[in-house]
This record gives sequence, structure tokens and C-alpha cells, in this order.
Amino acid sequence: MCQVVAAKLQKDGKEYYWKVPEGMKTPKPGKKVLVESQGGITPAKVVAVIENPDFEPTASLVNEKYGTWRQEHPSKNELAWKEEKALWEKDGLDITPYTAEHYSVGQLRQLRMGLKMGLNISFFADKTWTPDEMGKKRRSEMERLGKALGLIPAGATDRQTRELLAGLEQGVDITRFNAPGTSWKKMHYTRLCLQAGMDPEKLKNLSAKEIRQRWTAVKKNDNEDEQEGDMKK
Repeated sequence: MCQVVAAKLQKDGKEYYWKVPEGMKTPKPGKKVLVESQGGITPAKVVAVIENPDFEPTASLVNEKYGTWRQEHPSKNELAWKEEKALWEKDGLDITPYTAEHYSVGQLRQLRMGLKMGLNISFFADKTWTPDEMGKKRRSEMERLGKALGLIPAGATDRQTRELLAGLEQGVDITRFNAPGTSWKKMHYTRLCLQAGMDPEKLKNLSAKEIRQRWTAVKKNDNEDEQEGDMKK
């Protein structure tokens, strides 16, 4: 008969039974383990070892060395943190003062975007605010400065303003599509084309529909390249 342990799932605190695979050391109560569940592999804590069980669970323990597994397979949050830190380094920014303040990954992203734009981030670097709240404050300041510098024309609609702010965030030359009277759709597809590296001179005097067709062609080529790359793997 197999070894069986009772363990509580970390995500909901409910207790279930798992068999211990042959060759795996039976973990003691209080030990953190990884278990098979309907949602995939998930953490649990051993509550008890069942002596002489008269049943055999269908699901098994995956690894009794939870800490080692965590190092080999970082969580989504840990991966997000590493990616965000790499972006700070890529942008030439020092993340150290803000990690010491224990900002979340989402908050760090808003701070990075503000610093990258040369904004004074002190007015939205409040740890009690959610990343969305910080983002709204950041974009509000960008909009104020954009209007003061003439980058966002007077009378711009909300949709037009969003496109121009998105262009500023992505580092494209929004003077290529910020002329008064330009529709937000033309702004949108021009911005996407510029982000993709398209020559702005080739977009001159084109309608919104024509620019959209250019963008669609770019995306189609990108998808075909990705598919071709997958086939070569």
C-alpha cells in the first residue's frame, strides 16, 4: 500500500489527500510541498501522515522540497519583478531607492514610466495608491505638460488625448500625427505604425484607412515570421 499524506491547499485552506510517489521521502507534518490539483501544480502544507491507509488517492505529491522547487521555478510575481528590474536597467534608471520602500511591481512600473518621461514622480509615488491610481495621476501630469508644450492641441477629445499620451509613453514622435483635426483613428494607426518602426514619411498624406492597411500588413508579416520561426524549432 502506498504512503498517503493529508495536506491543506495554500490557495483555499481545504484539506485533501495525496499519495507519496515511490522513491520520495514522506514529508513530515508542517512541511510545505507541491501537489497535483485540478488547477495544476499548487503549494500545500502537510497536516498529517496517514498510517496504514486503506485507500489510494489518484493525485500525488510532486516534490517534497518546496523551497528548492521555488528556486528552480519562480512564481509569476517573481518573474514580473525580474522583468521590471531589467526594464529599469535598460532605461538607465536606479530602482534601488524604490525597492527599499517596498513598492509593488505594478507601482514600480508606474514610477519607471514617470521617470522615463522626465516627470516629477513625487506627486504620485504614494505606496497607499494602487498602480491604476498612480497611472491616472501620471497621465494627468503628462497631459498637463503636453498641452503646455503644444504637443496636445487645444480642444483634443478624450480619444485623441489618449492616443497622444500613448505615443509619448512609447517614445514615438507624436508631432507626426498631432495636428488639430486629425481623427483619433488616424492617430491610433499612425502611432502603431511608428511603434513598429515604419518610416513616417511613407505615412504622409495617407487616410486613416490606408494607414490601417499598412499596419495590418506589418502585423501579418510579423505573424508569418513567428510561424516560420516556430516551424524551424
